Amino acid sequence: MILPLPKQFDSNEIYIIISTVLSWSLMFKLPRHLSAVTITIIWTFNVFLALLADITISVKPNDFYFTIDHKTHELFDVLLHFATYPTLSYFVVNFYQHNKPKGLKHYFILFFGQG
Repeated sequence: MILPLPKQFDSNEIYIIISTVLSWSLMFKLPRHLSAVTITIIWTFNVFLALLADITISVKPNDFYFTIDHKTHELFDVLLHFATYPTLSYFVVNFYQHNKPKGLKHYFILFFGQG
Protein backbone atom coordinates (compact mmCIF):
# COMPACT_ATOMS: atom_id res chain seq x y z
CA MET A 1 0.00 0.00 0.00
CA ILE A 2 1.47 3.29 -1.09
CA LEU A 3 0.54 6.24 1.08
CA PRO A 4 -0.89 9.21 -0.80
CA LEU A 5 0.91 12.51 -0.92
CA PRO A 6 -0.91 15.67 0.17
CA LYS A 7 -3.29 17.17 -2.39
CA GLN A 8 -1.60 20.50 -1.86
CA PHE A 9 1.62 21.26 -0.05
CA ASP A 10 0.55 23.95 2.40
CA SER A 11 1.23 25.25 5.91
CA ASN A 12 0.26 21.93 7.56
CA GLU A 13 3.05 20.05 5.84
CA ILE A 14 5.55 22.86 6.39
CA TYR A 15 4.71 22.89 10.10
CA ILE A 16 5.14 19.11 10.33
CA ILE A 17 8.54 19.27 8.62
CA ILE A 18 9.77 22.17 10.76
CA SER A 19 8.58 20.64 14.04
CA THR A 20 10.12 17.27 13.14
CA VAL A 21 13.47 18.80 12.24
CA LEU A 22 13.50 20.96 15.38
CA SER A 23 12.55 18.14 17.72
CA TRP A 24 15.09 15.74 16.22
CA SER A 25 17.87 18.33 16.30
CA LEU A 26 17.07 19.05 19.95
CA MET A 27 16.97 15.35 20.70
CA PHE A 28 20.49 14.83 19.35
CA LYS A 29 21.85 18.07 20.81
CA LEU A 30 20.66 17.66 24.42
CA PRO A 31 22.42 15.17 26.70
CA ARG A 32 20.78 11.75 26.85
CA HIS A 33 19.99 10.25 30.25
CA LEU A 34 18.09 7.20 29.01
CA SER A 35 19.15 3.77 27.89
CA ALA A 36 18.49 2.48 24.39
CA VAL A 37 15.89 0.07 25.77
CA THR A 38 13.98 2.88 27.48
CA ILE A 39 14.03 4.99 24.32
CA THR A 40 12.74 2.02 22.29
CA ILE A 41 9.91 1.44 24.76
CA ILE A 42 8.96 5.13 24.79
CA TRP A 43 9.02 5.26 21.00
CA THR A 44 6.98 2.07 20.54
CA PHE A 45 4.39 3.06 23.12
CA ASN A 46 3.89 6.52 21.59
CA VAL A 47 3.54 5.18 18.07
CA PHE A 48 0.95 2.71 19.37
CA LEU A 49 -0.90 5.50 21.21
CA ALA A 50 -0.98 7.78 18.16
CA LEU A 51 -2.24 5.02 15.88
CA LEU A 52 -4.83 3.93 18.45
CA ALA A 53 -6.11 7.50 18.79
CA ASP A 54 -6.38 7.86 15.02
CA ILE A 55 -8.24 4.57 14.71
CA THR A 56 -10.56 5.50 17.57
CA ILE A 57 -11.58 8.85 16.13
CA SER A 58 -12.09 7.44 12.64
CA VAL A 59 -14.80 4.86 13.42
CA LYS A 60 -18.34 5.32 12.19
CA PRO A 61 -20.80 6.95 12.86
CA ASN A 62 -18.59 9.79 14.15
CA ASP A 63 -15.81 9.96 11.60
CA PHE A 64 -13.65 12.74 13.02
CA TYR A 65 -10.55 11.79 11.07
CA PHE A 66 -9.84 14.85 8.96
CA THR A 67 -6.10 15.22 9.35
CA ILE A 68 -4.06 16.85 6.64
CA ASP A 69 -5.87 16.46 3.25
CA HIS A 70 -7.22 12.91 3.06
CA LYS A 71 -9.71 10.94 5.15
CA THR A 72 -7.18 8.11 5.31
CA HIS A 73 -3.53 7.99 6.29
CA GLU A 74 -1.06 9.83 4.12
CA LEU A 75 2.69 10.21 4.09
CA PHE A 76 2.79 13.08 6.58
CA ASP A 77 0.67 11.14 9.07
CA VAL A 78 3.34 8.46 9.14
CA LEU A 79 5.98 11.16 9.71
CA LEU A 80 3.95 12.49 12.64
CA HIS A 81 3.34 9.09 14.20
CA PHE A 82 6.82 7.66 13.88
CA ALA A 83 9.10 10.71 14.06
CA THR A 84 7.41 13.72 15.66
CA TYR A 85 4.99 12.57 18.39
CA PRO A 86 7.39 10.29 20.31
CA THR A 87 9.97 13.05 20.75
CA LEU A 88 7.80 14.96 23.26
CA SER A 89 7.59 11.95 25.56
CA TYR A 90 11.29 11.34 25.06
CA PHE A 91 12.01 14.89 26.29
CA VAL A 92 9.70 14.53 29.30
CA VAL A 93 11.15 11.18 30.41
CA ASN A 94 14.71 12.37 29.74
CA PHE A 95 14.09 15.49 31.86
CA TYR A 96 12.45 13.42 34.59
CA GLN A 97 15.32 10.92 34.64
CA HIS A 98 17.88 13.70 34.93
CA ASN A 99 16.15 15.84 37.59
CA LYS A 100 14.17 13.23 39.55
CA PRO A 101 11.76 15.82 40.99
CA LYS A 102 10.13 15.31 44.37
CA GLY A 103 6.89 16.63 45.84
CA LEU A 104 4.55 18.77 43.73
CA LYS A 105 7.06 19.00 40.90
CA HIS A 106 6.78 15.22 40.58
CA TYR A 107 3.05 15.40 39.89
CA PHE A 108 3.48 18.33 37.50
CA ILE A 109 5.94 16.35 35.38
CA LEU A 110 3.68 13.29 35.36
CA PHE A 111 0.69 15.42 34.32
CA PHE A 112 2.71 17.27 31.68
CA GLY A 113 3.96 13.98 30.25
CA GLN A 114 0.43 12.83 29.45
CA GLY A 115 -0.08 15.61 26.84
